[in-house]
Amino acid sequence: MPVLRLSIPRLLSLVGEDLGIDELRSHLFRLKCESEVLEDGRLEVEVNSDRPDMFSSEGIARALKGLLRRERGFRIPEVYDSGYVVYVDPPRRRPYIAVATVENVKLDEVALEELIQFQEKLHVTYGRNRRRIAIGIHDLSKVPSKELRYLDVVIDQVRFRPLHHEEVMAIRDVLRRTEQGAMYGSIALDGDKHPAIFSGGELISLPPVINADLTRLEPGTSSLLIDVTGTDRELVDRVLGLLVLNICEASRSCRIGRARVVYRWGVEHATPSLGIGVVELDPRYVNDLLGTALSPREIAEALEYMRFRTEVLGGRLIRVEVPPFRFDVLHPADLAEDAVSYTHLTLPTN
Repeated sequence: MPVLRLSIPRLLSLVGEDLGIDELRSHLFRLKCESEVLEDGRLEVEVNSDRPDMFSSEGIARALKGLLRRERGFRIPEVYDSGYVVYVDPPRRRPYIAVATVENVKLDEVALEELIQFQEKLHVTYGRNRRRIAIGIHDLSKVPSKELRYLDVVIDQVRFRPLHHEEVMAIRDVLRRTEQGAMYGSIALDGDKHPAIFSGGELISLPPVINADLTRLEPGTSSLLIDVTGTDRELVDRVLGLLVLNICEASRSCRIGRARVVYRWGVEHATPSLGIGVVELDPRYVNDLLGTALSPREIAEALEYMRFRTEVLGGRLIRVEVPPFRFDVLHPADLAEDAVSYTHLTLPTN
């Protein structure tokens, strides 16, 4: 299971509660997270691998705020047309891409370190070590143009400076000589061609290997361009949605910019889609499945605090809206388990 190393002050700031460390760890245990305070003062948290929405402090804080009854339901930040467009001549081994911008983020040194950790946990789990999906995160203010291109290029014909390197290299040398190239260079290589993302005339990413140093993130970065590439179009879009929504949990002023993705044959769509799922849940199914006797209102309230939106319909069914960051919810049984989990986890109230 993914193991995170998190700043305790940052996590508590995101939760908005002055909790003692033992109290915090107790609440995390109620969310099925084992935790331990490390010698450097950070908190090590082990998260279930089927809960990618909790692979970051922002996502854990969102879950804790529900458990503590500080918030219910979920929030979709302002979404606008970013003006970015990606023209795609699909790389043969990695044909899909989704892109978004995020504005008004707060990236100090700790937040930046945790963002990169979030990225890598997604790479290892849902990305299957970057084979299925890979993520590039860029400083939006450094991106040369709103017109992007995603295509295969000949590895001896394109040169750029890879992230945290001083030397400009041909792609072939990046794949041979850098640590990232040695680890991931064979994933998308197709003979003498490799996928690349260009902004204007500048290469900004060599997915799934490495970004260009040109768009390097730094403490103080306040706006992001995020690309997700891979072999599964639906997962590419869902992971992008998860990323932008978790990032925006840290700031109420955060905005998400959609980009147009235009394929060579004329198919066009906007990313991220941020689709909200809808499930009609029968309370009898919940109670029969789990041996409980909860009323429709009790089930609906529990799901609200587990960060779903609900409405009890006239025929006693519960209409449940599933947020885009919970793409692990695949069946009504998942909702039933969340509802019953909450009733077992609820803290005493005054």
